[in-house]
Amino acid sequence: MTADRRLRIGGWAALLVAIAAPIEVAVAAIAADPDSSLNFSTLTMVEVVRFLFLLVAVIGLDPLFRSLGPDLAGPVRIIGVTAASVLIVADVASLAAIDLGTVGTVLTLVAGILAGVWFLGSGAILLRQGGDLARIGWTAQLGGLGNILTAIAVAIALTGPNGGGLTWLGWFRILGLFVMVYLVRVWSYVVRGRLPGPGIL
Repeated sequence: MTADRRLRIGGWAALLVAIAAPIEVAVAAIAADPDSSLNFSTLTMVEVVRFLFLLVAVIGLDPLFRSLGPDLAGPVRIIGVTAASVLIVADVASLAAIDLGTVGTVLTLVAGILAGVWFLGSGAILLRQGGDLARIGWTAQLGGLGNILTAIAVAIALTGPNGGGLTWLGWFRILGLFVMVYLVRVWSYVVRGRLPGPGIL
């Protein structure tokens, strides 16, 4: 497989990760309804698919990051592959009704943080190029931070702030949505050859 073909596959996988994220949110909302025919096993299956796409994206986009930042690309790839793989294994274990207990909680926390670090690292490679590539990279910084904070908040069952409105977890998840913008921009760049102009999208 040529590097160009691998990169395009990675770009399409990145787009599919971005598409799967809101689908996962919708399934989670429906599954939370006691009268719904969907259950949390369905949600877990959607997660597995999203993490599989993420794994393909991490591997497929590696040539781009190696060409721009060979000093960071190797560790970034290892972190991304590790994160996606552990998240897949944890979800598959859940589907198989294998209770990993505290080990599973810790693994999911660490993998969630590492996934956020992959976004931070890959985004940093683009960000330091400046110009239009930096417009891609900065969204990964916000989204990666949101992913890390979300993973920690879920692990420690963070509540608040009191007084109504969104919880801290809700705000962290909104911040994490910037990874969708990042992934769509990466897809547009590597597949369509288009760099983003000014603005969020």
